[in-house]
Amino acid sequence: MKPAEQTNFRWTRKHLLSLEQLSADELRFLPLFAGLDEQDSRRIIGAASERALAAGEQLLGRWEGSRELYLVLEGEATITQDGSEIARARPGDTIGEIAALEWAAGFGYARTATAIAATPMRVLVFACGDVVELAREIPMLGERLRGIARSRLHQS
Repeated sequence: MKPAEQTNFRWTRKHLLSLEQLSADELRFLPLFAGLDEQDSRRIIGAASERALAAGEQLLGRWEGSRELYLVLEGEATITQDGSEIARARPGDTIGEIAALEWAAGFGYARTATAIAATPMRVLVFACGDVVELAREIPMLGERLRGIARSRLHQS
């Protein structure tokens, strides 16, 4: 797809298809996965599971020891620290990359924020071990995830 089509897709779609319907091409519309080849995109889809959340349901809590990485497919989450909203996660955004990457590196970084569904949501869920393996085997993905994590650490 041409970059203009990707941009148009990003701004005209409110959510992505379900995991069962998500194609490698659809996945590559997301900035995190843009530029990946078909094989890598299929590996990423194969590593994911899908979770639905009701509005008000907590996805993760600050200081928790959970290590999954989440990618928002539909809906919106409020990200808070000490009861104050610091961000919103929308379709295409990741949640939990710091804990997923740092845990695998042996640092055991706890969750730095709480994420609560502001609306009904659907997210892709990646187990920590899968995140680390994918980041190692797909260097571009690893670089992007580490960049997101660094950016978020500097914000907190």
